[in-house]
Amino acid sequence: MKPTLIYLDQNHWISLGCAYHHRPDGEKYAALLEKVQLASQAQLALFPLSSAHFIETGKRGDSNSRERLAQVMAEISQGWMLAPPDYLVPGQLRVVIADILNKQKLSWPIALGRGVAFASGEHETMHVKLGISYDQALQWQEISATAEELIRCLVGKDENLRRRAVESFNQRANTYAKNVEDMRVIGKPFSKAERKRAYVADLTIRLQKEITKQLALEGQSFEKFLAMGEHWLLDFFSRIPCLNVEIELVTERDEDLSKATSPHDLVDIPFLSVAIPFCNVVVADKYWVEIARRKELDRKYNTIVLDDILELDQYLAI
Repeated sequence: MKPTLIYLDQNHWISLGCAYHHRPDGEKYAALLEKVQLASQAQLALFPLSSAHFIETGKRGDSNSRERLAQVMAEISQGWMLAPPDYLVPGQLRVVIADILNKQKLSWPIALGRGVAFASGEHETMHVKLGISYDQALQWQEISATAEELIRCLVGKDENLRRRAVESFNQRANTYAKNVEDMRVIGKPFSKAERKRAYVADLTIRLQKEITKQLALEGQSFEKFLAMGEHWLLDFFSRIPCLNVEIELVTERDEDLSKATSPHDLVDIPFLSVAIPFCNVVVADKYWVEIARRKELDRKYNTIVLDDILELDQYLAI
């Protein structure tokens, strides 16, 4: 029997961390924590991390706080990671394009793996970048999946480097949020359907180089791809798991003008776009869970989406 794959948003790891370190605000999670630990140890369930968790943990200014949270993450995740969408999307494009054009059935790229480099999507090229053999890279990957090394990576090995990385990320996240708000103003006079088509058109432009590369492998040009029309494009992207989830989450979020865009969306959306299609259970923020359910992403990918971690109890086979 395959283990249940469970993705926890950062806030829910914090809840487990409160119980793990016997804090008063963690008492109500203590029984669940015990079941989660047992399920992880028996490999009845896997609790993978993503690079989003490294980013969010790294943003904590106090190193002791980072280490306390890292301890529970390292123990329960056991070094399992989800690949980022930037790594998965090219392979997903390849699968769908090969199927549509030549009825060739390929396998989806693997979303679950071991070690820190897998979380950044660099596990296949790490040996080249480091100038080591592929076997040595695999050994390093397994070392980076150990609790000791994983804690070091989550906490940060260089405080100055961590601080600069956080500052850089915060700048990008704030710029992202501002750009989304600007586009909301521009798109306001148009209909919801037109705004969604505009997002898909922009996504097509952003992915043009990769789409062109994958089309060429099947003897098709980008021009002929575009000539199939906007309705075909919408259907095309709906077949690509990471992009489908991204489109639905982003476009639905952008319709809610009463809620300002959060810089955190730059982290949340990419990894929900991986977790929802590839995990069995996703425990996330209530806002995103409501959108996922409203757009029936849970039904499409046969994924349980929860906003209350205490509800996870019924999905742990312990």
